[in-house]
Amino acid sequence: MRSNYLNGIFHPEFFQGCGRKPGYFEGWYFKHENRNEGYSYAFIPGISNAPDDPHSFVQLIHSNAVTGLHFTKYFRYPSDKFEASSDMLDIRVGPNRFTKSGCSLSLADPDGFALNGEIAYGPFTPIKKSVWKPGIMGPFAYIPNMECNHGVVSMAHDLSGSINDNGVMKTFENGGGYIEKDWGHSFPRKYLWVQSPGFMLSIADVPFLGMYFSGFFCIFMLNGIEYRFATYAASKITTLRIGVKDSEIVIKKFGGLSIRVQLSQKDSGGQLMAPQAGKMGRTINESLSDGLNIRLIRKGIVLFDGSFNQAAVDSVGMITI
Repeated sequence: MRSNYLNGIFHPEFFQGCGRKPGYFEGWYFKHENRNEGYSYAFIPGISNAPDDPHSFVQLIHSNAVTGLHFTKYFRYPSDKFEASSDMLDIRVGPNRFTKSGCSLSLADPDGFALNGEIAYGPFTPIKKSVWKPGIMGPFAYIPNMECNHGVVSMAHDLSGSINDNGVMKTFENGGGYIEKDWGHSFPRKYLWVQSPGFMLSIADVPFLGMYFSGFFCIFMLNGIEYRFATYAASKITTLRIGVKDSEIVIKKFGGLSIRVQLSQKDSGGQLMAPQAGKMGRTINESLSDGLNIRLIRKGIVLFDGSFNQAAVDSVGMITI
């Protein structure tokens, strides 16, 4: 039985796909960083009910900001090996499980690749919610049958535990985590997505009533305060320059608040599979080790100016404003 409509809107981490028509996908994004040694692992469990290729999956992304390594793998499972709760964060794909307390991993393929272990999560850092802003999409969350819905589960949380990656132990003590998800039928035709500890930005071409508009949202958590910029939150992108190696985005908000985001894209990253009409048949690239500088200013006063070197970045197509 499909979960309560409003409950799902306010809790995007819950499974949204009960009773959905063919051509639907749903996927969660769990990112894990070891900041001391510069490596990151992201795992994407999900389900695709494309009529000609229904299956569940776990995608793996591994990146190292020090060595420049990028590695991706796609693990397929039958649809009946997928289970997800409609009233809590609890996903199972084959022997792999992802919950609010952590993940348990057992990934292997015929080529001899094997990764297993457990990573525990500390308390989540959720975004603020209200009737006007039930999630990161704001009031757009109430519109049914959007091409792609987006939810932020935790902006940041502590990690502990380890995984065995083909005989090499990778630890996450004092590491940092992030969780979000997407569901619908297709990723946007053009978009930019950036994530780093306590920060995320998404700009996309959004189809609506037979037309497209550039929608965006950006959140930066600083000293327990949430700074949110969005299409629905009196904000405007004043600079949008997307380059092959370097990019710059400036967003200004009513009241004198602005954020400048500068990206130093080291390479094209690794290949991932993305949904198109529910089918995981589109190829995109994602890096987990790009450089990022954030400058937050309020009425001429710099609140934050700092850099990160393990930013996750997807850039597909040429976004314009």
